[in-house]
Amino acid sequence: ATDCRSTRGDTNWANYTLTLRARKISGDEGFLILFNWLDDDNWTWWNIGGWQNTQSGLEQRTGGSQSIISSQVSQTINNNQWYDIRIVLNGSRIQCYLDEKLIHDLTYPGGIIASASYVHSSAELIVKAVNPDDHAQTTTFNLNGVNSVSPSATLVQLTSDSVTDENSLSEPTKVSPTTSVINNAGTHFTLTLPANSVSVLRLQTGGLNTFTNVQLEIPSPIFSGQTVSAKLWAKDASNSDPVNLATNTDHAITWTSSDPAIAAVDFQGRVTGVSSGTARIIADYSGLGLSATQSVRVVSVPVSLAHRYSFNESGGVTVADSIGGASWNGTLPNGGAFANGTLTLNSSAQQFVQLPSGILSNYAAVTLEAWVTFPNQLPVNCFFFGFGRTSGSAGANYLFCAPRAGRIAITETDPGWTGEQNADSHSDFSFRTNFHLTAIFNPPVGTVALYTNGVLAAINQSVTASLSSVDDVLNYIGKSLYVGDPYPDLILDEFRIYDGALRPDEILATGALGPDQVLSSERPALSIFRADGNLILSWPLAAAAWPLQSNFDLNPEGWVASVLEPEIVGNEWRVVVPLTGEIQFFRLAR
Repeated sequence: ATDCRSTRGDTNWANYTLTLRARKISGDEGFLILFNWLDDDNWTWWNIGGWQNTQSGLEQRTGGSQSIISSQVSQTINNNQWYDIRIVLNGSRIQCYLDEKLIHDLTYPGGIIASASYVHSSAELIVKAVNPDDHAQTTTFNLNGVNSVSPSATLVQLTSDSVTDENSLSEPTKVSPTTSVINNAGTHFTLTLPANSVSVLRLQTGGLNTFTNVQLEIPSPIFSGQTVSAKLWAKDASNSDPVNLATNTDHAITWTSSDPAIAAVDFQGRVTGVSSGTARIIADYSGLGLSATQSVRVVSVPVSLAHRYSFNESGGVTVADSIGGASWNGTLPNGGAFANGTLTLNSSAQQFVQLPSGILSNYAAVTLEAWVTFPNQLPVNCFFFGFGRTSGSAGANYLFCAPRAGRIAITETDPGWTGEQNADSHSDFSFRTNFHLTAIFNPPVGTVALYTNGVLAAINQSVTASLSSVDDVLNYIGKSLYVGDPYPDLILDEFRIYDGALRPDEILATGALGPDQVLSSERPALSIFRADGNLILSWPLAAAAWPLQSNFDLNPEGWVASVLEPEIVGNEWRVVVPLTGEIQFFRLAR
């Protein structure tokens, strides 16, 4: 597919920081990072490794017309290398960082000129805006510092088709103001300003904010994968009780984290623990010149392998769980064929594996991992796995994998199909052999992700259904929760259930280790040697659960996730450390 874009957030955002990590798998160019998006005809993007992977630059589309607004810098993006990307917007200023190096620093060209005044006697806000450009501009108005704004407002505009137009005795009103009413006003709203125009808005407000002494309140410590809501308390001169500004979008709070790799925060002030460490959460109310900061400590909860089905039986109708024990053994109600550590399920005999009820209970997040062969054309609507219940003839409150469509989903509705929240790869898994499939359901961070052969194939980062909504009464491998759906032919080599969400590097490691080995929880040895003028750090491949951390001293609070990207070399992880002359410490820590 080409020209596909993904957006998230709110068009009312202002003065924010966008951070992400990106890796290029293949292709002729690098990354396009979209920001300040209003609609398909008004946006900005950072083109990193564009122009046939030779340059970096910023492009802006305004009113459907696209142009380069920055200088172009030489830049090549390498395949299979992770890059840390950060875009900081403050007013009209844009700063773009790649791997913490400032690449672009500029301000938006031209633009709207605006001013505002407040009439105390009537609580009326008067906004004047000038569009000096020769094309209309859809503009977002952020009215910070007022309690509320009536949706109905008076708009007076002066414009003309040409900047050379003027009044004359024959045409005394050729250039004259027009008065109208808009009905979408608020503390944040959009309005299209005509080319070469002056606009005056008269807005009725609910009075000015008089907040002082803002203070953050965030639970700490929190666990990795846990999401909590921040409270931003402020004193109002007209009210003796403090007010929580985080619950009201009228206040246009900007939320940022000093280290999103440890604790992430969204535009609503919801903080999610990501990995061990301490990060500062900042709430900025720029309209009133107020801000507050609080440190949040995250305690990492290691992912654990809870159930493992290796299909090593020689016969019978029991599938042993070598991790969870006999109480979690699966059964074969219609039989199946064991051979050489695999289980073959025949669709014509309606064969499937049934796992015990409640196998996903008490999990906040879960990872399902399998090595499987789909030997022929998969039928439409078959399930590879399904955990939930059947209501009448329909599935309900489940999570599942539809291999013919190449998608996974979670739903909290009855019938389930009405509320499926999907991660869809749009890929048919038919005829795949020794296929490594990893499905991650991580509602605490709003994510469902599908990996195939260690590579991210699909992701949905707007998931609202919780794992507790999955009513795992009926749990199948090779059978649908919908009565009448077809069965697939399967050859199963391994099926695993993890308590928690595997990280991408852990998925790569399990894929490289294969179905006969598992990740190790034992403390690994970190080795070091010198090669080609660099230091090489290495540790066992099975120790993916022990990420590399770095520190410039031995201060316990100074350890952070290393920015150096490990690579798999043979049966170990390796990191190349350039010899820069700086003192630096490394460790593996869970």
